[in-house]
Amino acid sequence: MNRGYYESWNVTIQHEFSSTLVAQAGYVGTHGVHDMEGVNINGSAPGTGNAGRQLYPYVTSDMNMYEPFGDMTYNALQTQLRKSIGSSIIGVNYVFSKAIDEANGDNGDATLFRAFPTSYNLNKQLAGFDRAQTFQFFYVYQLPFGKGHTMFNHGAASWIIGGWELSGNLGWYTGLPFTIGTSAQINAGGQGATANQVDSSVTILKGIGSTSPWFNGAAFANPANNTLGTTAETLCSAHATSTWTRASPASSPSRRGESHSSYAATRSTSPTHRRLATPTLRAAG
Repeated sequence: MNRGYYESWNVTIQHEFSSTLVAQAGYVGTHGVHDMEGVNINGSAPGTGNAGRQLYPYVTSDMNMYEPFGDMTYNALQTQLRKSIGSSIIGVNYVFSKAIDEANGDNGDATLFRAFPTSYNLNKQLAGFDRAQTFQFFYVYQLPFGKGHTMFNHGAASWIIGGWELSGNLGWYTGLPFTIGTSAQINAGGQGATANQVDSSVTILKGIGSTSPWFNGAAFANPANNTLGTTAETLCSAHATSTWTRASPASSPSRRGESHSSYAATRSTSPTHRRLATPTLRAAG
């Protein structure tokens, strides 16, 4: 067995504009070679059905063998701007990245979307966890109570209400990739079914609701029966999502045991599309 490995590299530059304002930017890359994934060794070509499977007539179902087979890449620009205000911190993070792999699954259960060797090149795709852009605003605010602060800085009041802080973050990130499916009958064991792309430019309409689509479906068409579609599994990216999380309050661990309460809110800016929620083209009539 040819064991796989990962290569990682990064370079970061940092600049202090002042003693309280720091910025940094860096490039981060990862390359996985022969990473473990399931390879269907009993697939069949389009139009051949079970009779075309490699192990027919002895085995007429999929048979995945987990082996060091595929590869993946991740490349990113990662930036941060951080401002200190006394003992409090406020800052922003921004990441622009792309992750590419061959896996139909992102939780250690990955398999090839197209059975090897038929249309193997279409397994190369955006990773299911890929988010092109991520923005995060964060803060940690030290409440002005207790020893060393301007209010309640001595006595019992200093011990009771001193050392508390407020913290939170606001995140915005672009959507996950999704698949353009098809209702065509490909009659191919172990092969993923996708649409044909008939327009090289896919207009993202950013609509909301069933009567206002997220993307222009006219850019795709059903392939003929017994034919594999020309698109990969993860082709388009879905809507952006924002999250807001606040923890309040939290005591300083150095002063006493930590205690906090929190809430989180998530807002999606358009209809939900996920890896398992696949837009499917249906035949007319």
